[in-house]
Amino acid sequence: MRVVIFCDMEGISCIETWEQVSAGNPFYEESRKLYTDEMNAAVRGARAAGAREIEVVDCHGAGGAYSFKSFLPERLEAGAQYIFGYPWARYITPFEEACAAILFVGAHAMAEVTTAPVKKGLSRFSACNMAPKDACSLIEMRVAQSLSMRNWPKPYKPTEPVTFKVELATPDRAADFMGRTGVRIEGARTVVSTGDNFWQAWDQFWYRN
Repeated sequence: MRVVIFCDMEGISCIETWEQVSAGNPFYEESRKLYTDEMNAAVRGARAAGAREIEVVDCHGAGGAYSFKSFLPERLEAGAQYIFGYPWARYITPFEEACAAILFVGAHAMAEVTTAPVKKGLSRFSACNMAPKDACSLIEMRVAQSLSMRNWPKPYKPTEPVTFKVELATPDRAADFMGRTGVRIEGARTVVSTGDNFWQAWDQFWYRN
């Protein structure tokens, strides 16, 4: 069974502020340990469920030389391969070659997907967190359960052409998308991208080759 794990830092237990996830800040090094440990728990859960090919993708843009390279190499769990340096959502080889399951660590929960909630937001920069060891135990258990049961949702196949509509957090961010082919701005902070297929619409929003 081939499993791919996409990881991001903001959803990790005990991480609440930008200073914790941005390279160069004192808190960042501590957060790298928390991030790596929760990812390792997912790897252990996948192995327990029978995964024999596990690829882990560091998707956190920490800034500078650490973007998409925030895992601590000396703490990496054995039995997996680790993808460093690819811009967010640009490593799509497993999608093209086929994989059994995709897992997300440190990401937002989605409907109809087994989750392991490790914290509850109280405000934009505060949360009620599980202890890191408890968070790792929960992740490992839920990953093993979900992969063993194989009660997964059907793959999402969007109807073409594809349109993405994104509501930005603040109006000033809209300037980043002005003048892009296939992209239009609606109102103060809504950006819409339309393409012939999923990847064309996606590329117009995010990192492009």
